[in-house]
Amino acid sequence: MLRHAQQMGGINLLINAAGINHFGLFENMQEQGIDDLITTNLCATLQLTHAMLPLLRSQPQSCVVNIGSTFGSIGYPASASTVRPNSPCAASPKHCAESWRTPTSACSISPRVPLAPR
Repeated sequence: MLRHAQQMGGINLLINAAGINHFGLFENMQEQGIDDLITTNLCATLQLTHAMLPLLRSQPQSCVVNIGSTFGSIGYPASASTVRPNSPCAASPKHCAESWRTPTSACSISPRVPLAPR
């Protein structure tokens, strides 16, 4: 992926939107499911951001957008695994961007389902 981005002349936007979930009681999760959750939601986000950061830094302006989940941000019942490790940058994107020492900015978006009128 990095090579492809380099061949295109670089990138100025990275959107981290991958994530998996387990709906059910945490105690019923298999170890492999926990490993898959951490690998996808945390490791992949950090590794991709780390790999793309040199290309993002080479641009006059760039941005990393971390897309979260509604369930992950509200702690929905019977989905303990969604209180997500998705990205440390999701909790504090400004701090994360400052740690890169670059003009790259960061933001987090957690879509919400609008409430139906009563």
